[in-house]
Amino acid sequence: PPLGKPQWETFLTKELPPLIDERFDGTGRNAVVGLSMGGQSAFALAMRNPDLYSGIASLSGCPPVSGPVNESYVRTTVAKSGGDATNMWGPFGSANWDAHDPAKHLDALRGKDIFLAAGSGAVGPRDLTAPINPDDGPRPAVTAAASALELGAWRCSLEFAATLRANDVAFTDGFRLIGTHNWIYWEQDLPKAWPTISRGL
Repeated sequence: PPLGKPQWETFLTKELPPLIDERFDGTGRNAVVGLSMGGQSAFALAMRNPDLYSGIASLSGCPPVSGPVNESYVRTTVAKSGGDATNMWGPFGSANWDAHDPAKHLDALRGKDIFLAAGSGAVGPRDLTAPINPDDGPRPAVTAAASALELGAWRCSLEFAATLRANDVAFTDGFRLIGTHNWIYWEQDLPKAWPTISRGL
């Protein structure tokens, strides 16, 4: 209630694209990339606005949101920052969750340039030296949390990849055997995603 009701989809799909085109000499052709929770949002935006985006990428996201496991993962992630996902899409199992689930609307994704990436949650050497915010706690606790979050994104992204394959929706695989939920991995994923999502730009 203190925040009102932000209309992020309206902002991102109607208001922002012309501003980007004007400021950066855009062509009107768009791709959308999201990391973490934004990975799901990127696919939801593209699915709900299929004429706007030619390319989509999720980096450590959870594109499918329906079903007890995926919905619980989304709710837990939102709650971690003090939010309540019921305010977003309604109670458990409601139609609005299905309406934002790209796995339920695959035809809207067919023919798009799709990139999916996530790490397994396994801690790698880079995690031991990655910068951390001291306010987040000691390194072992931060690394453990990043590992758990990434494991959830890995499972969810692999499930989505299997759904895409089973329904002949082409995508580029960027899955990593090592990696936690951390910018040190996303900065590697972005250049790998670019050749795929830039095809239609």
